[in-house]
Amino acid sequence: MTITQSLAADARPDPLRWRALFVLLLANFMNLTDVTTVNVALPSIQESLGVSTSTLQWVIASYLLVFAIGLLPAGRLGDRYGHRIVFLIGAAVFTLASAWCAVALTGTALIGGRLLQGAGTALMIPQVLAIIHTNFAENERAAAFGLAGAVTGLAVIVGPVLSGGLIALDLFGAGWRWIFVINLPMGLFVLVRGRTVLPRERGVSRGHFDWRGVALAAVGTALVLYPTIEGTEAGWSSEHIALVLIAGLVWALFAWLQSRQAFRGEPTLMPPRLLRRRSYAIGVILAFGFFSGVAGFFMFFAVYLQQGLGHSALEAGLVMLPFALGSFAASAASAMRKGPASQWMLAAGSAVMGGGMWALLVMLGGAETALVWPVLASLALAGAGMGLFVVNMFDFALSEVPDADAGAASGLLHTAQQLGNAIGIALLGAIFFGTLNLATGAWEAAISRALWYQTGLYLVCTALAVFVPRREYRSIST
Repeated sequence: MTITQSLAADARPDPLRWRALFVLLLANFMNLTDVTTVNVALPSIQESLGVSTSTLQWVIASYLLVFAIGLLPAGRLGDRYGHRIVFLIGAAVFTLASAWCAVALTGTALIGGRLLQGAGTALMIPQVLAIIHTNFAENERAAAFGLAGAVTGLAVIVGPVLSGGLIALDLFGAGWRWIFVINLPMGLFVLVRGRTVLPRERGVSRGHFDWRGVALAAVGTALVLYPTIEGTEAGWSSEHIALVLIAGLVWALFAWLQSRQAFRGEPTLMPPRLLRRRSYAIGVILAFGFFSGVAGFFMFFAVYLQQGLGHSALEAGLVMLPFALGSFAASAASAMRKGPASQWMLAAGSAVMGGGMWALLVMLGGAETALVWPVLASLALAGAGMGLFVVNMFDFALSEVPDADAGAASGLLHTAQQLGNAIGIALLGAIFFGTLNLATGAWEAAISRALWYQTGLYLVCTALAVFVPRREYRSIST
């Protein structure tokens, strides 16, 4: 076989790539439903284990911390040693951790299981985007990313309903433990099927791994997330603010060392050349900005519906259903488009999201209108904006990324997303609850101010997206 024939054979698309995509999306579905089911199950967990509110908060926070800290190094591990092997290790850790959580008898044991779940998820999730990027041709990626977005919307719908149903059924008296048990068959399927259909690509495991970069990134992430989580619950103090400022210095040191190592030809955790690709740099900024509004919105709107308007948890979940359906529909529609994503798709998604927030602001002018159809339509519009933005953002941001850096690029995108979520919860929590306290229980003033912030945030994201270079990017595969 000639060199040309060999290269042509290597360029052929993997015939198992769509089956591999199913495995990847099932793993992502498992992760997303786990997050939403645990949130719904918290009251049952507290009653069953007799734990404090602080312990309950760390059932969520422990997972978030390890997940966010592990994303960037896990992405780079996939680049160096192969995305398939790192993904399968992550799936195994997540499945075992789910079994641990299912049999936990104390709050401390449950937190330990959640720490392991976060580690397993951090290993898995960057490989999902990386394998899609490296395993699908440019003209197929829109469909693959669109399906990934649709699965995200589906998980948002299924998770709360599934959790509530399992807790209500209370099979064999296990109650909330079933939300972890259901991960076991899915995790085993991902492991068994993944071994046969995921591409067996080679990593580039030459030289040492950048463990100094890992340590700095971990410390920098923890110094942002820990005070954000604690400050949101207990109120911000000078110590919390000092930790965030120190985090900025740690990230500055990280960036300087990464640049110096790259200049010397040494291995890096986050190749600086990625951020010199403008589409990727804008994608990271947009991921942080856009997601800084998403998690915070779910938090304050759920509180408003239940405590402000007196609706049950089930009713609040049903009110949010149009948002999930809008996200699912827009993601599925994006899967049918042809060609690479453009900056106009990002701008449109962010603008629609902002329009939905503004419409919701107008509709919630009076508490008596809270559950009429215009409010539900506003939520569906916002959800459609999220679905349109997220699918195209990942496609666009990775469009210029070389295959050798796909894991690191995916890891940083997800890290930006998680940091945005955490910062957004803190900012929106301060705006919403601060206004509520100052106005002595005036729910309308609190929800209005929070939604004005949301509207402004997505207008800024829209303006930023418009300034992305006005041309389509071709994927660089070498």
